[in-house]
Amino acid sequence: MARLSHLEAELEDARRDIERLSAELSVAEARLHEHSKAQARAKAARSAAESKLFELRARRKKAYLALERKRALLSRYEREAAELRGELSALGEVKEPPEGAVPGTPDVLQARLRQVERRLAELGPVNLRAIEEYEAFVVEFQAFKERVRTLEREKEEIEHFIGEVEQKKREKFFATLETVSAELDRLFKRLFGGGEAGLKLAEEGNIDSGLLVYARPPGKEPRLLDALSGGEKTLVAIAFVLALASGRPAPFYLLDEVDAALDRANSERLAHLLKDFAKNSQVIVISHNEELVRFADRMYGVTMRNGASEVVAMELVTDGKR
Repeated sequence: MARLSHLEAELEDARRDIERLSAELSVAEARLHEHSKAQARAKAARSAAESKLFELRARRKKAYLALERKRALLSRYEREAAELRGELSALGEVKEPPEGAVPGTPDVLQARLRQVERRLAELGPVNLRAIEEYEAFVVEFQAFKERVRTLEREKEEIEHFIGEVEQKKREKFFATLETVSAELDRLFKRLFGGGEAGLKLAEEGNIDSGLLVYARPPGKEPRLLDALSGGEKTLVAIAFVLALASGRPAPFYLLDEVDAALDRANSERLAHLLKDFAKNSQVIVISHNEELVRFADRMYGVTMRNGASEVVAMELVTDGKR
């Protein structure tokens, strides 16, 4: 019984750990869901920002090209205007143009000057605001990128935390599975007088695939629960329930004619096992089997009288007779 108490304590600790880890996992998954939504929103905003940035880059390039073009024209027109003003000034001082001078009268030169000045006026102001908008939006875009990077880091941290919780959960699950399987094997050997039994996953390594109970009664090949006889299934099922109960004992257990398919020898083995189990938990058994009933600490009979059930207490004597 000391071994049973030790197993019960270990299973109870494992159960509490699994419940705690499951709660932590639920919280982490909720956080991951919220971060995923925030990340999706941030990515959408970044995509929109990238489109706007692309547009602003195009506008900036266009503005720069226009600026350079106008600067070139401005330089050219200013140079021509300066030359014309110089020529006009020279004409005002010299009556006869020197040999090799550019031919032209003051009226012609004035007309050319007005034409150059008109072209200068037509150049208009360069839209420097597009460049300013671009520079301001670059700052905003960098903030978006930093926000997305932050969300991605947080998501990685949460996923790492979930991975750790999942790993701990798996470790606890397999530790509990091993403990329950060992206890099932111990109870099986006691009920069958040998053989072996245990638990295994339906899919190796997949804790969500379900559990299979396998058993090998003495002198037989290992087989799954469905391949056992009725009596063998009963004993294995009882051993499995008691193996689980050893980790989380209940105040009492109610067994309703679980011995119906058992012969006398197996009924007696079951009675001895339940007798030991009843030292830690109350066991209530409904049975018509004399081999099982004679090991009871208390016995109650139920009869039908005048259409109503009536419970009758029956006294037990030391030799097992009533």
